[in-house]
Amino acid sequence: MTEPKVEILHQKDHPTDETFPPVSEALVNRLEEIFPDRCPQLTAKDREIWHRCGQVDIVRYLRRIHEEQHKRR
Repeated sequence: MTEPKVEILHQKDHPTDETFPPVSEALVNRLEEIFPDRCPQLTAKDREIWHRCGQVDIVRYLRRIHEEQHKRR
């Protein structure tokens, strides 16, 4: 049996990386309004659900980056 492939994240991919552009509170707040983190409709198709999950995941990622950037100040 083969070992599962593990992706190694490089330092540049980490949200605390100082080279990441500044992420403003206003940007994150607006994205949270556009792509709210809520349960999908029961009538939603699988593809739509996964697409929405991806949108919310990006907003969460940017929120973490914003928080890390402001901790360093």
